Amino acid sequence: MARHWFKDIFPNYAHSKGFELLHDDYKFIEESIKDMPENEQRLLVRRYLNEWLLGSKDCDEAPQKQNKGRFRANTFLREFVRNGGDL
Repeated sequence: MARHWFKDIFPNYAHSKGFELLHDDYKFIEESIKDMPENEQRLLVRRYLNEWLLGSKDCDEAPQKQNKGRFRANTFLREFVRNGGDL
């Protein structure tokens, strides 16, 4: 059976890089990218993680750092989808 990159590979990758994505984050991302070709999904998820890093870079405390990153990344993705963003 073929592995699906987002469900089977991405969670372990994100966790290994220090992203503390919640179950709701994964559901939100998956719903947002489901109709895109895989190559575009991967590009958008990379941008999502980059936004997370940018949002969390100015914060030192772990819970607040993750929350700021999550907020920025989810805002980016929501706006991207709403506005029909271009990769």
